[in-house]
Amino acid sequence: MKWFRSIIIFLLIITGCTLQTEEEPKSFLRIINETTKSTVAIKIDVDQKEYKKIQLLAQENEENWVIEYDQDLQFLIEQYRLYDEYSIGSGLIISKSGLVITCSHVITETKNVKGQRYAEFANGKRYKLSNFIVNPEVDLAIGKIEEENIKFIPLKLETTRWPYRGEEVILMGSSGPIKYGFIEGKVTWSYMETTIEDRKFLTIPISGAVIPGFSGGPVVNKYGRLIGITVAQFERGVFSFAIPAKSIKELINTTQQNREK
Repeated sequence: MKWFRSIIIFLLIITGCTLQTEEEPKSFLRIINETTKSTVAIKIDVDQKEYKKIQLLAQENEENWVIEYDQDLQFLIEQYRLYDEYSIGSGLIISKSGLVITCSHVITETKNVKGQRYAEFANGKRYKLSNFIVNPEVDLAIGKIEEENIKFIPLKLETTRWPYRGEEVILMGSSGPIKYGFIEGKVTWSYMETTIEDRKFLTIPISGAVIPGFSGGPVVNKYGRLIGITVAQFERGVFSFAIPAKSIKELINTTQQNREK
């Protein structure tokens, strides 16, 4: 039977067949198209009283105009001055039922601002967002879209391995006039412990600086799988940090267990 097995292997080789095939990278445009479908801008539909207050404050010209007011409103006031909207960060779909993950600071930095949070897709559709579970220790938060009759498109997580040094990635997010933009970068280290605002947690450093509003947005590899979400950038704008997919997976598992109880 050895000769029979040798003939089979020979035929597989000459016909170009292999017993195992390596996964082919996706094209750049395909990655952008697929990731955009799962990426959302997280915004606040500010109630009327809050809107008028912000509008009046934003129209003032004094240099110290932000000092006198609620610190949680400062970001929204600046958003109004620059873009006439209230986008507080980015997020992404992680389940068909409409679970959305983002950074916890995207939610907590505006916790005192009155108004409905919602997720807005690139096609302009928006859905109410609530029931946030926040884990500030790793700067992650999960919310739920209040829509039961739609199957959303989640991103697949890359949890089988850590990204390798030099791996090419794409960072996506929504910030003011930049609607669902992207930045190309490379992993500068597989992972490292990072201190951000007195908190230490694992991050993936990535070359290429993001802009405010990209926090919570996806970082995907050449196969279109999620390796992390953007959490911060180095103060000099040289590179950015992402929370790894393995940390995201742990929070997803915890969230599902809590919802089942």
